[in-house]
Amino acid sequence: MIRKLIGLTVLVTVAFALVASGDDPDPRFRVTNNYSSEVNISYKLTGSNTVNMNGIATGTTSEWKSVPETTVSIENFPADKDNSQEPISFATAKGYQYTVVIAADGRASVNKEDQ
Repeated sequence: MIRKLIGLTVLVTVAFALVASGDDPDPRFRVTNNYSSEVNISYKLTGSNTVNMNGIATGTTSEWKSVPETTVSIENFPADKDNSQEPISFATAKGYQYTVVIAADGRASVNKEDQ
């Protein structure tokens, strides 16, 4: 009887460990710069301070920034200098990653994909 109880306990513990390790990863985002010059952008998470990402060179992609499940607002991309594009906001979710693409014309868009 004790062997069965120990075996059942081990089985339940392993099952919980497998379920816990299957959690989706935290959301993250990065910036790809296809504009003709280096860009500096600012981003803000809901309820937090603005953070600057400076010196993203032409033809490069920034490092990933891990964020909680929240709303990310991004501004100060090149098209904003003419006030021709509103800041971009997107909601993040576990298991997804987001790439903010600064196009050759300075306008920005967001691509969402599974991690």
